[in-house]
Amino acid sequence: MKIKPLQNNDPWYDKTGLVVFLLIGMPIIGIYGLARSSTISKGGKIGLVIFTLIVWSLIGAGARIAQYP
Repeated sequence: MKIKPLQNNDPWYDKTGLVVFLLIGMPIIGIYGLARSSTISKGGKIGLVIFTLIVWSLIGAGARIAQYP
């Protein structure tokens, strides 16, 4: 994943950590930030989308298991 150094005046979607957090916490905003980001490479974006899908599927599976004690 190619990441360029950040400056203080960079927009929020160029902050990789924030975009990853938003992908998991608020996926719609995270996807928008991921699409707009210039600091994350194309391969990195694909990897983050796959990672997010795995995390959300695990969250869903955990919720389903908790329903049936």
